[in-house]
Amino acid sequence: MLPLSWLCKKAKHTPIGRNKKKVTQEAEDGFQKRLHSSFLGEIKKKDNMETKAFYQYLPTRYEADKNQWAVRNLVWDFKAGRRSSIVARLVASYLRRTFGADCRNLTFVCIPASSAERTISRYQAFCEEVSVISGCINGFGAVRVSGQRMAIHESRTAKRVEDTHVVYFDRQALEGRRCIVFDDVITRGGSFARFTRGLEMFGASVVAGLFLAQTINL
Repeated sequence: MLPLSWLCKKAKHTPIGRNKKKVTQEAEDGFQKRLHSSFLGEIKKKDNMETKAFYQYLPTRYEADKNQWAVRNLVWDFKAGRRSSIVARLVASYLRRTFGADCRNLTFVCIPASSAERTISRYQAFCEEVSVISGCINGFGAVRVSGQRMAIHESRTAKRVEDTHVVYFDRQALEGRRCIVFDDVITRGGSFARFTRGLEMFGASVVAGLFLAQTINL
C-alpha cells in the first residue's frame, strides 16, 4: 500500500470549512473496533471472499487532517480519471501477492461509474494496466452501462444527485469466469452486493472485492 506520507506530497490540501464535525481520537478508535464487523468483514466470513480496502475515506462533513485530505484527493482524482496508473500499480501488486500465478485465471472487472463516459474515463486504461501488470484477464468489455437510474456523488465541493446508467452483463464473456471486482469507494456495500449478484446470474463467480477506499462512518 502506498504510504500516506507519499500521498500527502501529491495531495492538494483544501481548507477546512466551517461547521465541520471534528474527528476525535475516541471516534477513530471506535471505528477501528467496529471494522471487523463491517460489510467487508461480513462478506469475507459469509462467502469466503477475499476483500481489501486500501484506504479509509473520511466524508467531507468531517474535519480532516493532512493524511485524510491526501486520501480524499486521491479518491477524487481517480474518480475524475486522473492518477489511475498509481492505483493500477497498487491493485496489481496486491493481486500478484495474493493470488500469484492464479492471476492468469482471474477476470478483473470494475463496477461501472454513473455514465458510460465516466466509466471509460475512469476505468478503461486502469483495467488495461492492472491486467498487464498482474496477468489477470481484462474484463472491462464484459460490462457496459445504458439506461438511467439515480445516484448520489460526493466531490471536493458538494454532493449531487443525478441520473445514472443501468448495468448490462455479457454472458459470453462472463460465464464460468472467476472474477475480481473493483470499486473506487465502498460505503454500505449495496452497489457491490447488487453487482456481484448480477455477475453470478450470468454464470461468473466472485473471488475477491477490492476497493480504493472504504468510507468511515463515525
